[in-house]
Amino acid sequence: MRVSHIIAAGLVAAIASAALAQPMEMPGRRAGQWQMTMSGMGGEHPGMSMTMCVDPTTERSFSPFAGPYGHRGVAEQACSKREVHPVPGGWAFESVCPSQQGGMTATSGVVTGDFRTHIHMVVDTKGGRGDRHMVMDQTWLGPCPAGGGGRTITLPDGRTITIPPH
Repeated sequence: MRVSHIIAAGLVAAIASAALAQPMEMPGRRAGQWQMTMSGMGGEHPGMSMTMCVDPTTERSFSPFAGPYGHRGVAEQACSKREVHPVPGGWAFESVCPSQQGGMTATSGVVTGDFRTHIHMVVDTKGGRGDRHMVMDQTWLGPCPAGGGGRTITLPDGRTITIPPH
C-alpha cells in the first residue's frame, strides 16, 4: 500500500467530514483521537483504518471553506456547483469542480452522526481518476495521547505523520 494513497485518502476523509462546519453551522468533530475506517476506495486499496488527533485548529484547517488544506486555489474558485444542505439526521453535500487530471469531478455525499462520538459518511465521486464510492466511519476514542497534539495521523503501518501548521 503506497503511503501517498493512504495519506491522500485520509486527508480526503478528514476534509469531507470537516467540510460543512463553517457555512451551515454544522458541528465540527469533537477534539481528541478519532479512529477512521474507510472502504470502497477503489483500485488496489479496498479500504483502510487509521487514527487522527484533531483539535479546533485542525478542523478549520481541513475545511474547504476556510482552511489551507481544503482550498484548491483557482480550481476551488472555478467550481460550478458547491451545495450543502441539512437532511434528516445529517447533512448532504454536492460539488462539481475542475480535476487535477483535467476535466471535471462531481462529488456528492451524506454525512450523519453526532460529531461527538461517531460520524458516518458516504461519498460518490465521478470523473478525475474514475468513479469511486467510499464509506467512512469515524469513532471518537478519547483524548489525544500525550504529546500527540491535534495535528497527527497514525497510518495503518504504525507510522505517525504531523500535519504542518498553516
